[in-house]
Amino acid sequence: MVAALAAAESGARVLLVEKTDIPGGNTALTTSLVVAGSRYQRDEGIEDDPEAFIADITRRNGGQASPGLVKLMAQQGAPVLEWLADRTGIEFTVAQGASGHSQRRAHGCGGGWAFVRELISTVTKHPNIEIRWSTPVRSLILDSSGAAIGIQTEKGVITAGKVILATGGFGANKDMVAHYIPKADGIPYRGHPGVEGDSVRMGLEAGGVVANMDSFLPYPTYFRPLQLPMPQPLIHNGAILVGENGGRFVDETRYPSGPGATMLDMPGKCAYEIFDARIRQEVASELAPVIARQAFVTGSSSDELAAKLGIDPKGLSQSIEEYNAAASGGTDQFGRTPQALLSAPFYGAQVWVSLYNTQGGLRVNENGQALKADGTTIPNLYAGGDASEGISGPGATGYLPGNGTLTAIVLGKVAGEHAARSLQD
Repeated sequence: MVAALAAAESGARVLLVEKTDIPGGNTALTTSLVVAGSRYQRDEGIEDDPEAFIADITRRNGGQASPGLVKLMAQQGAPVLEWLADRTGIEFTVAQGASGHSQRRAHGCGGGWAFVRELISTVTKHPNIEIRWSTPVRSLILDSSGAAIGIQTEKGVITAGKVILATGGFGANKDMVAHYIPKADGIPYRGHPGVEGDSVRMGLEAGGVVANMDSFLPYPTYFRPLQLPMPQPLIHNGAILVGENGGRFVDETRYPSGPGATMLDMPGKCAYEIFDARIRQEVASELAPVIARQAFVTGSSSDELAAKLGIDPKGLSQSIEEYNAAASGGTDQFGRTPQALLSAPFYGAQVWVSLYNTQGGLRVNENGQALKADGTTIPNLYAGGDASEGISGPGATGYLPGNGTLTAIVLGKVAGEHAARSLQD
């Protein structure tokens, strides 16, 4: 939808074809958009800039993502967010937690669905945009030179001067997950059901190449019995994760990819999330659904909690003692800097790692144009968001919160504008 709006504002006539009758894809399931140097940050006195953002992204992905794309996302994220706010009337606020970033960058507006709802309203009203819901695209139509000139849908052929693929990743396609991310095979998928790798399939058929296909978001605190995620602020307010032996195994603040990637190699791909009354109070609103469904247990001591969870009490007691010792000043053995002591009564839940979205896809340049193996572009074809290679690099550890939606809005706008300009040349 971002690409459609950008292209339409640049003078193009746009047909937006949506596979399902459930709009928004995985964007509707997100909590915020993460950008650096926005007017909303400045209003709150937050000093931030694209260079600091680039450093954070690169630190997390180990420098293994396209430097050009990382730079583009960091530099254009705030301008694109402000453009969307101006066009849709959305008022963003900056969330309190840094969520793995060096600054507070998460911009919320009441949840992903609230953002998508306003975006749909704006796109629907634009005179240059037509939307067709429940219209799956089966393949691209290419001319004799290999240029994209349209799409084949279940309802017929549609010709086009440019085609932008924005169908998300492939998390809902079990065969593709098993092939590209064997470690994630069989873990619960929590994303949009229509995200089945259509862009990757069509792009490959058109001569494109893929990158970072084993990259994904392994969400580490999913309560599998009730299909309920434990809220992210628990970790950032001081919760810890332990294994069956009661021992910690990671710096939990490298959330979600750090703990999630480690848990993929643990027995049952699960761990135990431990927190106390202070943390429960501080995240009471986010924890409300979990409390209502009784997803965790309580212990007046760490031994009692360990007994109820079925984990080693000595190990848990030692983990809490070591964590509290570090809270008195300094960092713990995993590099985490605790901000407060953990004290009884304690709360805990068994949690499983789950698949929220994939982060690899078609290789693209800084215009969002799909690339061939030799680095040349596939004429008229673009890709964005989780349909593209993204900025998380390979594997399960490079994801920084916000990477997916950042590539969706920035590559959407860039690709839409470039496609519209190209039609006018």
